Amino acid sequence: MLKTNITMTTAPNTLALDIPKTAIVEAEGMLNTQSSAQAAWNAYHHHLAIETLIPWLQHHTQEVVRPWLLPSERAAFWDNVPGAALRWGNVHLMVLATESEGETDFAVPQEWVDVPEFMVDYYLAIELHMEPDESWLEVQGYTTHQTIKEQGQLLGSERCYVLPHDFLIKDFTLLLLAQRLFGSRRATVAPLADLSSEVQARLLQSCLNQPEPRFTLPFEHWGFLVAQSQWRSQLYQQRMVARREAQVNRQSTTALRQWFTALSTEIQTGAQALVNQSWQTLEAIAEEFQSSEAVLAYRFEGNYSRDITAPFPPAVSGVVELLASRTDKETQLSAIHLLGQIGRGNPDAITALAQFQRRTPDADLQRQAAVSLGKIDPSHPAAGVRRGKILDLGVRVGQAPLILMLTLLPEGDKTNLQVRLNGVNDRTLLPENLQLIIVDDEGTVFREARSRTHDQALQIAFRASSGDRFGIRVVLGEAHRTEFFMV
Repeated sequence: MLKTNITMTTAPNTLALDIPKTAIVEAEGMLNTQSSAQAAWNAYHHHLAIETLIPWLQHHTQEVVRPWLLPSERAAFWDNVPGAALRWGNVHLMVLATESEGETDFAVPQEWVDVPEFMVDYYLAIELHMEPDESWLEVQGYTTHQTIKEQGQLLGSERCYVLPHDFLIKDFTLLLLAQRLFGSRRATVAPLADLSSEVQARLLQSCLNQPEPRFTLPFEHWGFLVAQSQWRSQLYQQRMVARREAQVNRQSTTALRQWFTALSTEIQTGAQALVNQSWQTLEAIAEEFQSSEAVLAYRFEGNYSRDITAPFPPAVSGVVELLASRTDKETQLSAIHLLGQIGRGNPDAITALAQFQRRTPDADLQRQAAVSLGKIDPSHPAAGVRRGKILDLGVRVGQAPLILMLTLLPEGDKTNLQVRLNGVNDRTLLPENLQLIIVDDEGTVFREARSRTHDQALQIAFRASSGDRFGIRVVLGEAHRTEFFMV
């Protein structure tokens, strides 16, 4: 006769079990052992599920019930794939645990169905109820690999099989009989293509900076890779290193709003008053590397080739007239840059730049006009600021290092930001697969650009509100640099 040992039930024949308090304490301690918040909750939920289910199952069977993975292997697995598995004699169970959501369709990650090393016999839908005074687990039902494979709907974009809730077998005690009478209930799946060690290493790098690596690669590649314990471990360890570096970087966050104050101080005193001295004016960088500040500032898409030393009207009035009369972008950029050099405190130059910045629809011209305006009238409400930083990633571009440029434009209570990455010297090509990544305060990617064969620059623009935090990450192979900012 079966013992149910059920402490509370929410529906006929539904199994509900108290979650041990020791398991909750252990799960809470695991939240800081994962590389992302999503992976942390994945570990938390599934540790609770297996630590609660195993004692109950063991009480009702003579076969040994144990986790599929050793404790030392679980963090790397949960960092990449949701779910957990149990060995129950010759039968394997997969557990998918979520916090209380009610009766929803059963969405099983594709890895548990189509990766031969991961597929199991039975799949359990677990709902966790976490309350201040009591916490319990409810088994909403179970199904078989064969049912999911043959009757579930594969959602390729979400990497999961979806089975209607009504297809679940609600009486969990029937699984005890099924395990004894039927054993394995698996459908046939196709083997995944083999990948060379060189390809595995390259794909590992492409997954490092992704918030959810399982969505980054084609499934046939991802499925093969994530089934390799060593590959999972390498990805997890490197993502944890990046997480710790991000935490250190956040402690030295650069406050960008202070750059506007620093710019005003610089104009008044004639000395650089930067919050972070590694960020310099482009004039200072150009002088150090014997380049052209104008080339650094607006070599857009590598197409700007006008000689900035070509004759220009020496007086402000002549340059203002030129800016108003010419419509080609290269001449306008040159005139805007020159006004930023010769128009300090000149009301005509200030008015011309402010009006042009407000009138032009071209984002590049808007930024350059705001930066030049910041040089000659830093207190103007439309004044922008641009700073650059030399990066050392162990690579030279045309015998010169990379420069990361950050341009800020005030837009009311928001700030328009442009991040640009190119070589110090003009018209040099970036190394292929160089990545420029914008991350949020938790290190999650929300913008990314990657260099191709003939790219001379990478550029990302976005807006942020006061108090927002973000990071700029530059990655080339295994080398990477990350710096965090607060607007």
